[in-house]
Amino acid sequence: MKNYFIYIILFWSFLLIGITGMVSYKFIQKEEAEIYYSNQRQISKSFLLTDFCFSTESRHVRHLSMPEWIAPFQDFPAYHEHFPSSSFLKPIIYSE
Repeated sequence: MKNYFIYIILFWSFLLIGITGMVSYKFIQKEEAEIYYSNQRQISKSFLLTDFCFSTESRHVRHLSMPEWIAPFQDFPAYHEHFPSSSFLKPIIYSE
């Protein structure tokens, strides 16, 4: 019975330490993300850019009459991208 009690105490203490570590890491990560995104917001506001402009592999933001001849999987200029990076980025919502 005594060993069983020790295992329960160890389990709950490791669980508590793990949860505390994950929560504190999340707060640290959130502060770093805020610094990064504040810099991105300043750049996008000064140049009036969208998030799509930060990605160099997105072709559909360019004019359709100027396709890239080297681009893979491109059958015609209005063709959808097979591997679009823009699906991972949200557009910036300007609030003033």
